[in-house]
Amino acid sequence: MLIEEVVDSISRAYTWPPRDPISQRPPAAEIRQQLVKPVPAGLLASAAGKYRFETISVDIYARRNRLFIHWPSNGEAEIFMVDARRAFCPPLTFSDVGSPWLTFVDDSGRVGSILAGDDAGLKFSRVD
Repeated sequence: MLIEEVVDSISRAYTWPPRDPISQRPPAAEIRQQLVKPVPAGLLASAAGKYRFETISVDIYARRNRLFIHWPSNGEAEIFMVDARRAFCPPLTFSDVGSPWLTFVDDSGRVGSILAGDDAGLKFSRVD
């Protein structure tokens, strides 16, 4: 809502043409303060790769002992760990997933899939 007020103020100041009301609202994912933990070394090595869910492909990569996600339509963001396999990435709240939560699923010593969403209902499978 704050962003909407800012855009309205700017449009009045610069006399932009009227715009339609914003109909898209962020999802209701709840993000409370989280205790961030270091990314386990094994996960840094085993999570990097390309994952796909239906038509959505994402890249996970490690840099300086931290994990990042590249989501083609939403850019890059850091992934923060809350325990050994569960993580959150706040910008994903505004993506196709609608939730910041990720769970890394180990498949014989290597991450084989990532479950996304509040209910872990979206399965991104490794494709590389």
